[in-house]
Amino acid sequence: MPKEPYVRARVAIIGGGIAGCSLLYHLTRLGWTDSVLIEQNETSNSVEQHGIYVGNSGDRPIIRHNLIWGNSANGIHMNGDVSQGGDGIISGAIVEGNIIYSNGATGGSGINGDGVQGSVIRNNLIYDEHASGISLYMIDGGAPANNNVVVNNTVIIASNGRWALNIQDGSTGTQAYNNIFINLNPNRGSINLCSPGCEAGFVSDHNVVVDRFTLDGGNSALSLVEWQQQAKQDAHSFVSDGAKLFVNDTMNDHHLSMTSPAIDKGTMTNAPPDDLDGNMRPVGAAIDIGAYEYCGVNCNPSMSSSSSSGGGAGAASSSTGAGSGAGGASGAGGAGGSHTKGGDGGATAGCGCVVGGDAGERPGLFAAALGAVALLRSRRRKAPSTPRAG
Repeated sequence: MPKEPYVRARVAIIGGGIAGCSLLYHLTRLGWTDSVLIEQNETSNSVEQHGIYVGNSGDRPIIRHNLIWGNSANGIHMNGDVSQGGDGIISGAIVEGNIIYSNGATGGSGINGDGVQGSVIRNNLIYDEHASGISLYMIDGGAPANNNVVVNNTVIIASNGRWALNIQDGSTGTQAYNNIFINLNPNRGSINLCSPGCEAGFVSDHNVVVDRFTLDGGNSALSLVEWQQQAKQDAHSFVSDGAKLFVNDTMNDHHLSMTSPAIDKGTMTNAPPDDLDGNMRPVGAAIDIGAYEYCGVNCNPSMSSSSSSGGGAGAASSSTGAGSGAGGASGAGGAGGSHTKGGDGGATAGCGCVVGGDAGERPGLFAAALGAVALLRSRRRKAPSTPRAG
């Protein structure tokens, strides 16, 4: 059977909230739809729910090159939801090249996967997250989030956040390579892996981490050495922090500095052929760890590979400053609900950008999207060595 053509949902939603949720729901209506493409959007300040929501058993979604910030719950929520019909599984998803920050005030994750299987999460920058960074689990899904690849992401959790990588509810077969998993909460850490139940097929290595892991939901903590001994993972991973890794951590420039310990310390296994800026990998002796490859002043964006085609979401700002083309502080508030546990809690209802129902398009909104895309593309061409304002 031939594959369905990709359906593009390209809408700029700025200020989001319940109105943004309703607007995009009626605009796209793509629930139970396979092969949806969501790219080059800005979704922000949802007061009750998520930045982008993909649900209801649709397979092969691509969510790439979006700027997602200040949403009360998840940045990106993929929710299989077997109660709505179908198998309750989202399979074959690609989530890449997104800049996601200052989400999760009421719970959720930067990238949330409920019943997501056989999917790839790569080249995403997630920072100032107030819940978890990347969560793979099952609540509404028809099965656990099995056999997913998490590679070359940069994840930084805020001081009131949860876990950088959170794997729960019997979700097996996760592969985590070349990620930066930093956590500013001294009581949480890099990886929360459910045990027993999630260890089968789990492989994690060549990551930059903090010295804190857990196998029991955070009831007890393991150092990296203890994690290596008990979980038998991360033999080549090491502990570092933002001051050593990045050009300017305090101004949210998360490109690697010229002295970053993450340079040339990654593995080719599952590594994307280019980075978040579109620069080819590797530069130098080996793949770098994180969403950005260090290339000094000689950065030449490549648009030839699948992971960088179509431009991308450019410079992200601090949570208190202006976002790329958007302006404003991060959203907060929101009341309780469901669908955001990610193994680690959350709650809400109403979103910045929903994919859930039958395709449509409005010229005014599409024109606004093109303007936002042009701005994001222009900002994305800056060399990684150029500091970005916060």
